Amino acid sequence: MRKALVLALLLLSCRGETVEAPVAGDAAGDATAEAAPDGSTDTSAADVEAGACTLKGSILVNGAFETGTSGWLKNSCKTEPIPGPCGGSGIRVFDVINYGSIGQIVARKLPKGTRVRARAYFKQSGTLGGSPPYLEVGSIRYVDGGGVRGGLGFTLADIGPTWVAVETTGVLTEDAAELFVGIASKRAEADEFAVAAVSLVVE
Repeated sequence: MRKALVLALLLLSCRGETVEAPVAGDAAGDATAEAAPDGSTDTSAADVEAGACTLKGSILVNGAFETGTSGWLKNSCKTEPIPGPCGGSGIRVFDVINYGSIGQIVARKLPKGTRVRARAYFKQSGTLGGSPPYLEVGSIRYVDGGGVRGGLGFTLADIGPTWVAVETTGVLTEDAAELFVGIASKRAEADEFAVAAVSLVVE
C-alpha cells in the first residue's frame, strides 16, 4: 500500500514541469531503429536480452509483462495484455485520467554517483494516443522517516503505429534507498497508449 501511494505521488508530482530534462542523448532520437516486418524495432544490440527487447541485467520484476501486470503499480488507469515487440508481451494502458500511470519501485541501496538507465517500447493504441506518454527514472531516499524523491531522467515517447524504443539515463546526486521507473500519460484527460519491454539497469 505504501509503495502504491509513493509511486502515485511521485508520478503525479512530475506533470512535465518538475522533472529534470533528459540526461545524456534524447532517447527518441537514438532509438529509432528500422522497423521489422512485425512492426518491432531492431534489437540486435549486445546489451539486449536474447529473444527479448529488455536490457541485460534489468532489475525490474516482470518488465516484459510475461505475467500481465504482476509486480506493477497502477494509478488512475486500466490495462489489458497485448502482443509486444520481439515476440513478447505488452500492455494497453487506457481509461487514463489525472496523469494515470504504471510503475515499479525497487529496493536498491546505491551510492551517490551511480548511473541508472531505463528503456521502454511504446506505440499508439486504439484511436487515442496522440498525446505522448513519458518514461521516467528516479530515486528515493529516506530522511527522518520521510521519502525524498529525485527525478533523474525524463523522456517523452513520440508514439506512432509501430513500436519504438525510448530511453533515459541519470546519475544519483544523493545516496538512494530505492529506485523507481514510471510510465504515465502526459495530460490530465482520457488518453491511451501501449507499452512493452520495460527495463531498469544500474550501470
